[in-house]
Amino acid sequence: AYGDAPGSIVVRISKTNDSEYPLTVSVHDHATGLNAEGLEKCFAILGGKSAKEGARGLLGRGAKDVAAFGYVEFASIHDGKFSKLWLKSGEYLLEPLDTEPGEQDLKELALQSNQSGLTATIFVDKKYKIASGSKIQEKLATHAQLRDLIGRRVVRIEDSRNAGVRADIPR
Repeated sequence: AYGDAPGSIVVRISKTNDSEYPLTVSVHDHATGLNAEGLEKCFAILGGKSAKEGARGLLGRGAKDVAAFGYVEFASIHDGKFSKLWLKSGEYLLEPLDTEPGEQDLKELALQSNQSGLTATIFVDKKYKIASGSKIQEKLATHAQLRDLIGRRVVRIEDSRNAGVRADIPR
């Protein structure tokens, strides 16, 4: 989503108070974000290739697949408007639709009031274990399909389970 523009990506691993979904893994960017229609098109409709030159992937297919680990929330601010889409058990819910973002929305997306961006959060079912932030860092740094992305961006892992460990993936 950044194209040639600069920007970082933050991956956060956090505990929750929900016994069914005790962890979340979220990925935050500060790119262009998506409006409600864009969220629905990219994350609620299966199939089709992206026509955008230089785009990676299959219209968020990988993002849709992570819902198998629990459920996923995509929250976005685009052109000053906030929208959210949830995927769970093959169904989706899209709301609010292009509303004014509040302070909590900005905090959740790790954005300032004048920024756009998207955060994808997986609410991980208790039956799955998530590796440590350092192990995830190691795996992402050597993942062939992510090599180009990591070479162009600062990608930071923040794992609140280990005293708030923060580490950048080496480029």
